[in-house]
Amino acid sequence: MGKELKKHKPAIEKTSIPEERFYSIFDNAVEGIFLTTPEGRFIKVNPAMARIHGFSSPEEMVTTITNIGEQIYVHPEERERYRAILVEKGVVKGFEAQVYKKDGTIIWTSTSARAIRDESGNVINFEGFVEDITERKKAEILLKEEKDKFSILIDNAPFGMALIDKDERFLYVNPKFIEIFGYDLSDTPDGKTWFKKAYPDPEYRHMVIDAWIKDMEKAKVGEQRPRIFNVVCKDGTKKTISFVPVQLESGLQIVSFEDITFRIRAQENLEQAMKKMRQSLIGTIQIISMIIEARDPYTAGHQKRVSALARALAQGLGLSADSVENIRMAGIIHDIGKISVPAEILSKPGILSELEMSLIKTHPESGYNILKEAELPYPIAEVVLQHHERIDGSGYPQGLKGDEVLFEAKIVAVADVVEAISSYRPYRPANGIEIALKEIEKNKGKLYDEKVVEACLDLFLNKKYKL
Repeated sequence: MGKELKKHKPAIEKTSIPEERFYSIFDNAVEGIFLTTPEGRFIKVNPAMARIHGFSSPEEMVTTITNIGEQIYVHPEERERYRAILVEKGVVKGFEAQVYKKDGTIIWTSTSARAIRDESGNVINFEGFVEDITERKKAEILLKEEKDKFSILIDNAPFGMALIDKDERFLYVNPKFIEIFGYDLSDTPDGKTWFKKAYPDPEYRHMVIDAWIKDMEKAKVGEQRPRIFNVVCKDGTKKTISFVPVQLESGLQIVSFEDITFRIRAQENLEQAMKKMRQSLIGTIQIISMIIEARDPYTAGHQKRVSALARALAQGLGLSADSVENIRMAGIIHDIGKISVPAEILSKPGILSELEMSLIKTHPESGYNILKEAELPYPIAEVVLQHHERIDGSGYPQGLKGDEVLFEAKIVAVADVVEAISSYRPYRPANGIEIALKEIEKNKGKLYDEKVVEACLDLFLNKKYKL
């Protein structure tokens, strides 16, 4: 084959590289190098060319492939196009095509070649280089697919989107943007026009512009700076819109727009309904509390005082406003289960018998059973059930330990004990607040939660709280 190659002197004579070095480069190049007839038969290929196409040697590839167009090209017409370019222009660069390997595997190659002509100008050979670009093409195809998916996603997004340049010009708006606002690119050629149309009130417009400029100046690449503004649409309707601008590295901004008008109205209506429901609930709870205290005149005011103390403890412990309110309501009705205990037992002046005490101990569960179907805010019913539990498991009705007891129940438990010990009962005189505080301090971490006890001691000793 070396003699055959030497016959084609134009392939070598036009370079200043010595012949021996040329053959060394030819044999050791990482790119495929070939010499073919114009009709489509290999004259010579280097080892890299054979490897690209899965052949064990250049000789095997040359003898196996007798028709390049049919045996190498996945689409033979591509070979004809490649051939036509070479014949017409004499050179081709980066010609990409899908080709077969020996085992039938399809790969992508990039070919740069030139036509070799005789003294009469007739094309006698093609010579060139081949590079396997399969991985690059896979990446390009994947990128194109991702771009196509992104375009489909943007065009069909459930929220409006716009691309805005540094000069506040709208470069693109998607169909949802037009649906929301009624404006298209012809209506919003620049930011100034947009602001005047969307925010016709000068004072409000200046506020929006100031906020927008502030966000643009401080926004980092990729950072979201959501805002909510009221916008006047093309048809004159007013909508509440959530804007989420994202700064791109190029300086452009991509902004998403969501119409939250109905959500805001629904939220306002829900808040009003919840406010009325809560007021109704509070009134109902207060009536229940009065009924309980009417049956147990000796403990009149006990639940109110427990509720007030539990609320103060919850606030001191930094609980949320909702948690504080739920604890307050749980405190007002924590003894609702006593409605199932005979009144003579509740008001008995002497020591209760074991049977009478067992009846008293049913009141947390009775209260829970009364409240669990009332759809009260969580965890009011559970607090009523657990307010006599102790963290060492010695409480009732379930004998819960440690974190098994709700923190809200631990708060009401301490408030209940402090109020009960310090106040008058039919079977003993009032012990006073000092005795009550000594009891919870002695048993903190054993019967009562340590944090709650500390908060209670601070409330009475340092903040001078009074029952």
